[in-house]
Amino acid sequence: MKFEELQAIVDQKLGIARLADIARELDVTPQVVNNWKTRGQVPYKYVKILNSKIKKIEESKFDLRRQDNNYKGKYYNFSEVFFVNSENISLLEILIAIYKHFINNYKKILVLTFISIFFIYIKSNYVDEKVFISKSTILPRNNQGMGSGVSTIASQFGVSLANAPVELSSAAMYPDIIMSRTLIKKILEHEFYTNRFKTSHPLWSILLYDDGFVNTNSKRDTLVSISRAVNRFKKIISVRSDIETSLVTINISTFEPDLASSIGESIIEELDNILKGFRLKRNTEKRNFIDARMIEIKLDLKELEEKLKIFRDQNRNIRQSPALLLEENRISREVNVQTQIYITLKQESELAQIEEVENSSMFSILDSPSVPLARSNTINIFMYIFFGITFAGISTMFFIIEFWV
Repeated sequence: MKFEELQAIVDQKLGIARLADIARELDVTPQVVNNWKTRGQVPYKYVKILNSKIKKIEESKFDLRRQDNNYKGKYYNFSEVFFVNSENISLLEILIAIYKHFINNYKKILVLTFISIFFIYIKSNYVDEKVFISKSTILPRNNQGMGSGVSTIASQFGVSLANAPVELSSAAMYPDIIMSRTLIKKILEHEFYTNRFKTSHPLWSILLYDDGFVNTNSKRDTLVSISRAVNRFKKIISVRSDIETSLVTINISTFEPDLASSIGESIIEELDNILKGFRLKRNTEKRNFIDARMIEIKLDLKELEEKLKIFRDQNRNIRQSPALLLEENRISREVNVQTQIYITLKQESELAQIEEVENSSMFSILDSPSVPLARSNTINIFMYIFFGITFAGISTMFFIIEFWV
């Protein structure tokens, strides 16, 4: 601290101007004080001593004012307590001072806390629109042999699989598929009955009701409206997958319980249709490839078998010739290899045909979309308390800073 600052503070707080009086207050010799004046600096040790004395004097004045019947609730200046530069103030001193101020104003904090909780409760329960949440849970089935072609399918939804082989039946894929524009647009075309409109409307029209019913005369207006509807749909749906249990949970939040349940059922239906379509397309491509390879392998096998037949007809006494025996073994081995390949392809072709006609779902529904019986409390009691205390604390701090004198 500069010596001039010290002189100004002791003159203002203690009414001391002479160097000898300053030396007496700090318990040093006048020569020491004169040296401070010459250097223009005061050691931090004596700054703390002076600070402590002034704080005691201020606290005693504060206690006397509180006992005064004419006390109007004014507080001493917060900045005057810490009159030294901020770099000379310890963190502990600041925390202690703040603690004391909150203790002195605990009644205000409690009142503001309860008022905040009351207004937040009224707003969330009576002002905000009612929200009903329908929950459903599905379990993907572990289908073997579905890893091939998944990258192509996922790319249609903008899902990047990097280098990790992810199966279509994996729970990690479901949130991205459900939240894809392909599935959402299908859901938006579904019509739902609502008590609000007393008739059935497409979901995109229901979601855009606040904007007025959409004018579909213009192609551009239609595209813009559907884009807004997609974004609003993403706000009312929440999809979460558990990698450990493979369970996929779908939550739908709307203003009517029946509407939430109906949307959940439509999502499960469209999800099943999309996955079945992918499976059918993949199996068809797989069977076409297998059939083409079977034709090639069958021709190669026929040529090798004919080659082996001619070789044996031309060399009936091969037992006496090691070279002929070796050549026969080579041809026989190629025939056996081609035969095994053909058998494997034939089995895969049969399995692919079976999968094509199979109509089973690719997931099991553990909990179908429920009709919520009561509105959802988006803010629980702990959130009320948290917001209340936070608001009250901030308000009290601004109050103290503004009205302390």
